[in-house]
Amino acid sequence: MLPFLRVLGSPADLLASIVLLLFLLLGLLAAIGGVVAGFRLNRRTAAASGATPQLTRWPTVQIIVPCRGDEPGLERNLRALLEQDYPAGKAVVACVVDDQDDPALQTIERLRAAGSPLTSLVVAAAGLPPIGSSGKVQALAAAVRILPSTTQVLAFCDSDGLVAPTWLRQLVATLDEPATGVATTYRWYPAAPTHGRGGAAWHLRSLWNAQGMDVQFTRSGRFVWGGTMVLLRSTFAQADVLGAWQGQVSDDVVLGEAVRRLGKQIAFVPDAMVISDDPTDLGSTFSWMVRQVRLTRTYMPTLWKVGLAASLWLRGAALLAWLLLLGLVLAHGTTALVRDALGWPLVLVACASMPLWTMLRAAQRNAWWRTIARRTGATASTPSVLLAPLATALMTTSLVASAMGRSIHWRGRSYQLPPRGARASRDDGRSGP
Repeated sequence: MLPFLRVLGSPADLLASIVLLLFLLLGLLAAIGGVVAGFRLNRRTAAASGATPQLTRWPTVQIIVPCRGDEPGLERNLRALLEQDYPAGKAVVACVVDDQDDPALQTIERLRAAGSPLTSLVVAAAGLPPIGSSGKVQALAAAVRILPSTTQVLAFCDSDGLVAPTWLRQLVATLDEPATGVATTYRWYPAAPTHGRGGAAWHLRSLWNAQGMDVQFTRSGRFVWGGTMVLLRSTFAQADVLGAWQGQVSDDVVLGEAVRRLGKQIAFVPDAMVISDDPTDLGSTFSWMVRQVRLTRTYMPTLWKVGLAASLWLRGAALLAWLLLLGLVLAHGTTALVRDALGWPLVLVACASMPLWTMLRAAQRNAWWRTIARRTGATASTPSVLLAPLATALMTTSLVASAMGRSIHWRGRSYQLPPRGARASRDDGRSGP
């Protein structure tokens, strides 16, 4: 018997200690598995050449950017799309707005006046019947229906993301694989704005967001991220994405499911990672977290359930370890525990294993991002790993909060999310932007 158990006299104490030791063992195994996987991923990423792919053909591309409001960085982000390392005339950028009063039009027109080859589309002026329930789905669907059908590749891109010069080339090259249906990537939230210092909200948003990136490296859990979706127009038509978008708030998950029904895969392209650095504060950050998870609950319920169960178990086990430690101290005093050379370290490690593991995983994700940033010339701003335990706790909190309702607030509008397979609606009862 472990020397530690000498201080435990009652069966209840013994049972509590066994639970604690089991948690320690399972926690260590999970931590070791996660860390080993992180090291392998970082090694593969560092070993990859990162060279810009050489395309054998240059398909025509329509880059569709839904815009709403004069958001910070809009002009910079549009310029980055216009300056892609892609043959002139082969890629056209089209900005889509809801109506003529949208402030984003001022930025778009200013760029056009300076000679930038931008196209602007106004959804309200098109007179098309509505398809989706969200303004974004409406904008994307309108652009596909209005723009020339001769375009070979459709590239959907969010207006709040800053892309690298090789972004488009990296994604289009992936479409040469016959099994690939759609190419996507993910975002990185820097820990501070380009000029200035970021507060706790910036660090927590970055850490929380990076946790979601892990599933992109698995084929079964990989999803299409709406900030970047690139696919052949023929695939878009064969998958009947317009039909799938009917009455939906989510554009990306619905598109990914439609492509998978064709038997094609989702390709994740790390070297096309996008920078998102829009301003935030603690309140906005938590609202954003809950919205992301609530959308996951609606459109990826299996992933949401697995995430909720795992998160509750890990957080609950960590809480149990601390409660057991407190109980042992109150029952026997610190003297008995410290006197035992083996027992005290076991208890301490059990309580510290989860925070240390989350900080190590955050450090691994930061190292991975610095490798990608060096290759793409992006900012390498990374969050403080000391806040990783809090960010992980916020993941659990947002998962629980997402189960307490179906409404979301997105870009100045409120939506009522539907049960799985049903149509969504605006809170005012209307579908549309």
